[in-house]
Amino acid sequence: MTSDVLEKILKHTRQTAMLQSTMALLEWDQNTGLPSNAAEYRAEQLTMLAGLLHKLRVDPQLGDWINQLSEQTGNQDPLAPSSVMARCIKREYQRAIKLPQSLVQAISHATSIGQQIWVQSKLRDDFSGFLPCLKKIIELKRQEADCLAAPGQSRYDVMLDSYEEGATKERIRRIFDRLRDSLVPLIQKASEKSAKLGPSVVEGRFEIKPQEEFAKWVARQIGFDFDRGRLDQTEHPFCTTLGPHDHRSLTRYSNESFARGFFGVLHEAGHGMYEQGLDPLWYGTPVGNAASLGVHESQSRLWENLVGLS
Repeated sequence: MTSDVLEKILKHTRQTAMLQSTMALLEWDQNTGLPSNAAEYRAEQLTMLAGLLHKLRVDPQLGDWINQLSEQTGNQDPLAPSSVMARCIKREYQRAIKLPQSLVQAISHATSIGQQIWVQSKLRDDFSGFLPCLKKIIELKRQEADCLAAPGQSRYDVMLDSYEEGATKERIRRIFDRLRDSLVPLIQKASEKSAKLGPSVVEGRFEIKPQEEFAKWVARQIGFDFDRGRLDQTEHPFCTTLGPHDHRSLTRYSNESFARGFFGVLHEAGHGMYEQGLDPLWYGTPVGNAASLGVHESQSRLWENLVGLS
């Protein structure tokens, strides 16, 4: 019985994953070469798909299956795939049903339009041009937090929990307080020593094409699989997954700074390699997703800082 219910849930979640990956493809395209006049229609495309995706995520039939699976896995090993599936999908469903579709679509439209206006404003060094979009997005995210909040839960903790399950601002503050005590004197000592070293050997002017070629070589050396991924340019580096064998890393090169593109590649390739390391057979399910944003960032920072800056 459990396997039948689980199979129905898996089929449903993989359908939502396919729709979500289609949206990710449109967003990747939006960040790599979308004509400026196409921004509004792209926002409408993403808004429509966001609505369809939300309908799938709050389907009452899915809720019934989740309840059945939760009952049947209650006494199982909590680390068994079916148990993890039941807990994670139930959490996602309970969050989704608290959000009105109109709000989900409004956020999708505002962030899509905002991304395009941000790029143009950044190139013109015109923060005021982006400010109205930023204010609108913040207000919509506040509404989202209010919908999701448990009694007495702050907006910040609600949004933090979206990225790192169980994390709270108090817990994060305690971690940062301990780090500050050791990092501040370390940074001061490192700054004093680095000041004596003189100019960096990588200062100067660097052509973009050789940087691209070198960056791809480095990404390949550390393990990024170009048969399952790409490396492209964008205004703000990021990494996205469009399918179990389609992982896109993006960076930004500069004629004035070799480090900007190089470390951006190490960072985003780290994200991409983590995604490439997930089991493709579980793609579209909680078992095949990243554990958390914190774990994801640990992998990118490992390559950028512990390896790249060593």
